[in-house]
Amino acid sequence: MSARPQPPRATITQVAQLAGVSISTASKALSGKGHVNPVLDERVRAVAQQLGYSPHVLAQALRTGRARILGLQVAMVTHYTTAAICEGVLAAAYAQDYAVAMCSTQQRSEVEHKHLEALARQRVAAVIALPLSRDAGPYLDLQAKGIPVVFMQRRPAGVEADLVASDYGVGTLEAIRHLLSTRRRRVALLAPASTYGSNEDRAAAYGRAHAEAGVPVPEGLICFSPRNAREAYAATRDLMGYSQPPDAIVAAGSEIVTPALACLSDLGVAVPGDVAFVGAGDVEWARLAGPSLTMIEIDGREIGRLAVQLALERLTPEGRDLPVREVRLPTNLIVRASSGRAHAALQAAGGPGVRG
Repeated sequence: MSARPQPPRATITQVAQLAGVSISTASKALSGKGHVNPVLDERVRAVAQQLGYSPHVLAQALRTGRARILGLQVAMVTHYTTAAICEGVLAAAYAQDYAVAMCSTQQRSEVEHKHLEALARQRVAAVIALPLSRDAGPYLDLQAKGIPVVFMQRRPAGVEADLVASDYGVGTLEAIRHLLSTRRRRVALLAPASTYGSNEDRAAAYGRAHAEAGVPVPEGLICFSPRNAREAYAATRDLMGYSQPPDAIVAAGSEIVTPALACLSDLGVAVPGDVAFVGAGDVEWARLAGPSLTMIEIDGREIGRLAVQLALERLTPEGRDLPVREVRLPTNLIVRASSGRAHAALQAAGGPGVRG
């Protein structure tokens, strides 16, 4: 059976004729660029809806030099926080009548590079990226083509571009302070290898919290190597295999929370009786877990929304000359059952290095 022919696409000329206005007025009303009498604006939009008119993206790109499309680049859309960030980007972009061309690189830098090249060919208006690799080259190429770039969570060295990121250092500091206050003395810090830049902040916060508490920093309990769930599980297993295993774990990434907890469960390690646990990220089910999870909460949707805002500001005449901006969003430590006080034996002993 042959396919039924599609009806011809409505044109801006047809909209203008039926609305009784010039093509220029119809274009201004539908693009939101330029002043149009409110009565005419409402009439044009009603006719466009009646005809099912939508602007032809490629024709628009040829006419203006860019399409009303934002490129979105992330590593793994299945990660809880990344998924929330994507939701924020999509909602904010659609609210401004922008489409989004999204790519999940599946942790492969070669896919990241190919997608960025494709976005440049599509003449996207701007690119919003949660980068995987440290390679600045593809992003510098975009900027050389006049395409603004906004980074989320991290920024490759050598690229002068806006950044929206969680304040990982403060979040980690609060979590380690909290665990040390409950007499945990061997706190492990796990973070994904892909979060370069922010891991330096986490490491500094780890040392600072111990110094403030007058507690020696334990050796070998910082692990910034997991790249996926399997490696996060293995890293947790290795930590618990030490002759002196950790008595607390901070899983500083939403993609690490589930595999770390799964490993502890498989090993028969009780949370929080044997090991206190703090997770991180935009994880909606944290309060429903058993035990409920103490979390360094991150607002992924707000990160995405602000990234779109900065990108669209860069597209205005005034925005092109703005200095590079860096927005740090506060995190929020929500204390729940998983980080309960240390087991009775350690409390009774007073624990090494405990103040007061």
